[in-house]
Amino acid sequence: GLDIAENQAGAFMAEGHVKQRLAAVLVADVAGYSRLMGDDERATIATLDEFRAVFREHIESNDGRVIDMAGDSVLAVFDSANAAVSAAIDAQAELGKRNEGFPDDRIMEFRVGVNSGDIQEKSDGTIYGDGVNVAARLEAMARPGGVNVSGSVFDSVRSKAGVSFDYLGEHEVKNIAEPVRAYRVLGENDELTGWLASILGRRKFVPTVSLAAAILTIIVVGTWFGWREDVPSMVGADGSPTDDPVLAMPNGPSIVVVPFENLSDDAGHDIFALGLSKEITTALSRFSEIFVFSLDAARHLQGEGKTPGDIGRELGARYVLSGSVVRSRSSLRVSATLAESRDASIAWAETYDRDLSAKSLFDVQDDIAASVSGTLVGHASVTARIAREEARQKRPENLNAYDCVLLERAYWDYYTEEWHLKTRTCLERVVAEDPTYAPAWVSLAWMFSEERLNGYNARDLPLDRALEAARRAVNLDRLDSIAYNSLANMHFYRREYDEFLVAADRAITLNPNNVEVLTNIELRYAQLDMLDRDEALLEKSKRLNPYPPNWFFWGDFWVALGREDHEATLEAAQKLFVDGYFVAHGALAAAYANLGREAEASAAIAAILELVPGYTLEDMEDNLRLYLGSDRLLMLMIDACRRSGLKSESFTN
Repeated sequence: GLDIAENQAGAFMAEGHVKQRLAAVLVADVAGYSRLMGDDERATIATLDEFRAVFREHIESNDGRVIDMAGDSVLAVFDSANAAVSAAIDAQAELGKRNEGFPDDRIMEFRVGVNSGDIQEKSDGTIYGDGVNVAARLEAMARPGGVNVSGSVFDSVRSKAGVSFDYLGEHEVKNIAEPVRAYRVLGENDELTGWLASILGRRKFVPTVSLAAAILTIIVVGTWFGWREDVPSMVGADGSPTDDPVLAMPNGPSIVVVPFENLSDDAGHDIFALGLSKEITTALSRFSEIFVFSLDAARHLQGEGKTPGDIGRELGARYVLSGSVVRSRSSLRVSATLAESRDASIAWAETYDRDLSAKSLFDVQDDIAASVSGTLVGHASVTARIAREEARQKRPENLNAYDCVLLERAYWDYYTEEWHLKTRTCLERVVAEDPTYAPAWVSLAWMFSEERLNGYNARDLPLDRALEAARRAVNLDRLDSIAYNSLANMHFYRREYDEFLVAADRAITLNPNNVEVLTNIELRYAQLDMLDRDEALLEKSKRLNPYPPNWFFWGDFWVALGREDHEATLEAAQKLFVDGYFVAHGALAAAYANLGREAEASAAIAAILELVPGYTLEDMEDNLRLYLGSDRLLMLMIDACRRSGLKSESFTN
């Protein structure tokens, strides 16, 4: 996009016959075009031709004119900003549907910028000027598959285009005196959707919205747009500005979901209550305007006997959602309360009595998420969002399938071979009975990978089966961040790092505020020695989850080891310690060895040998190669453990 602007400007400065006028300019180009060409040049060119034809169709149908399609770019001009925005949205929507038929590594996504301003136009129709330059800058800032617009476009179309916008702050543009206000068009998969779009027909209106709710929505929409213009630009975990939506911190009201209490007669339903809490937390994290603390942090503080209000105040969360669950053989009762942490005043509360079924459970989850989100950020954005989630996600026909998924989520608390077998058996039955339930395939992928990683109930080709299960999940729901996280990890374990990076980027782009996905991808970046990218995600994860589980600190450990910061390496290794977890002793041994604390390093190796008699350097290398994609980090670890006293096979034999 920037190349177009510069080339056009150079051409016109050399020739005359130029007139100045006000117009809307659309600039687009392909995200990751060089990678696509490097992978398969012929296929990329064919797709590019097809996709630019889509742009041409929508540009011309909105009374626009294509100026240039050099390289991988598109440049077009319109007489109205509304027509330019409509063309951009319509083209991106159609390309999104076409991309559904491509494998992940062949998806071609355009970034689009739209600006309204002065242009210089020659008699042959070509254009240049500030209007083009600003559009090109907006395009460079856009998300793949997204549309950014300038403040002048926003002012023109905010009441006409039938979409919502997210304010991105003011940005400097080369050779432009004043900073440019930038806005992102919120689409079908974003946290907020336009209520106006429902009225104008661009998107399906949710029929369950009552007249009273519609009136409330009108009020909220007016308030929303007035408020959004004053929202600061995106900031990262360290408080500095960022243009990267993945690294940006949520900037709205904060909330923590305290695990719902199981009041059933059966203590076995604790897993069910925790699962409900997790589903609600995940649903809330999809709204970028809500700062959602992790469930891990709430569980940590809840275990210390604190009240929900205590937990909220200690975390710094403005709101706390708490509740209880009673599950019997035929019925379900869920009570939920949203309160302010400061004074325990009730913002919203509801009790649900339902027949026990999968539909009832998910209806309750959706209603709680919608009610809480609506209370925090306004009902204008919530009803359409929840309706889309309902339409997109395939829910199981019976509750047993969901219970099997909950077994996998609980597995990570127990982490035993017996629990693994019970969970894997249950999930294999589920996918045999209903092969269209994506969450079951996600859970099964993890259970298959555990056969290789921990040797639990191992069978042939566990990572092949794990990858296939993750692919099934993604194919069933291509908008599920959790499914892409699973796929990314299965590629990582198979040392397919290019494929990992594609899936990982998709996972964190789809939901950059799901702290479990964020933390998991951050750890893999660390294990690949991608320290700069890893550290930025690590800081965001720590803000969202100030009380993480022990495994979280592997990210800190690999970053510190890679930077040869020995004090920080030891600090991270000490946080990794779990009774019976021999690999953590290896981390301690390496840290102590690098600090010259020989006696403590030897003691850590002795602890490994007590847990795993006969363990050698070769065993450690074999184990770490499952998790490390960096030979440099691997050698740093092996060398430090050698200096700690861990012997090789040749020595022990």
